Amino acid sequence: MSLTYQAPIAADEVIRILREAPESVCFLDVRSQKEWRKAAIPGFLNAPILDDDQRHKVGLTFKQAGQRAAIDLGHSLVARDACVARWRDMAKEKPIYVTCWRGGLRSKIALEWLREAGLIAYRVAGGYKSMRHVLLDRIARPPSMVVIAGLTGSGKTDLIRRLAHGIDLEGLACHRGSSFGALGDQPSQATFENQLALSLLSGAHFFVEDESAHIGKIQVPASIIRLIRDTSVIWLVTPLNRRLQRVFTEYVMEPCQNKSRNEVHMEIQTALTRIKNQLGGKRYADLAALVKSSFSNGIDWLDHREWIELLLIEYYDPMYRHAFHSRRRKVIFQGDIDACQLWIQHQFA
Repeated sequence: MSLTYQAPIAADEVIRILREAPESVCFLDVRSQKEWRKAAIPGFLNAPILDDDQRHKVGLTFKQAGQRAAIDLGHSLVARDACVARWRDMAKEKPIYVTCWRGGLRSKIALEWLREAGLIAYRVAGGYKSMRHVLLDRIARPPSMVVIAGLTGSGKTDLIRRLAHGIDLEGLACHRGSSFGALGDQPSQATFENQLALSLLSGAHFFVEDESAHIGKIQVPASIIRLIRDTSVIWLVTPLNRRLQRVFTEYVMEPCQNKSRNEVHMEIQTALTRIKNQLGGKRYADLAALVKSSFSNGIDWLDHREWIELLLIEYYDPMYRHAFHSRRRKVIFQGDIDACQLWIQHQFA
């Protein structure tokens, strides 16, 4: 590639490369950390020219003294050589695509510095906003979908992950979708939507789990929810004992590998409190007592089976069945996880 001037790369072309050959390019977003956390394109690394505090100072100067003074202050705050050295390390000898909010001043400055340092670099035309527009267009016009449904603990996410065109909405949202479902810090709404759109660009049809409109604090786009509620369903059948074991593994055993037993107990207790009104006073008290007793004994599967079974049989299963049947959805196949996978592979080969 030549180091002479090159026109900015169009947003849709950048999205195509992100989807098809993400390892071929280093994607750098030179906005501040706060901007990036609020709305990021997955695949772009945060490489700010100005950190949050510096950007705040420049913004105040712009309001008080105008653009020229703000630019001068920005140049005085930035350690150019340190920035370029950091970006060089991040690029690992790959070509660099640079973006900021609109593909304007910050991108142009970064591009100038990178090229003067002998690095191959290009600016994303229109910046983050243009890429966001491309991605939102895909969400507004999603491809066809088939929904994987089943009771809590059936293994819907496991099946989704086996499929070439499965989209794990809960994984993208970092939340399992119930009161007990937090998997860590959730992404921002915009970042979730951007990741979802990138996934939707990779094929003509997809498989998603039967989801509600909200996954934790994340709102699933209305266009996707309409498809989920209107499309055909594959019903995943899983024996109760296997469901109980899966819930125990995901909500007790695995969390206890990274947190103390008391922390996990408190998280489950807090989740129970969130659904106290739905459970009713006596059922809530019974469950809370069982959970407390189970954690005091340890994290053996048999110690926890009783409260998990009570929670599924008396709360989650009736709630899910009622919601599912109220929509009168067409079930096109039902079976265990292996049977469902084989049927899907045959039907959608």
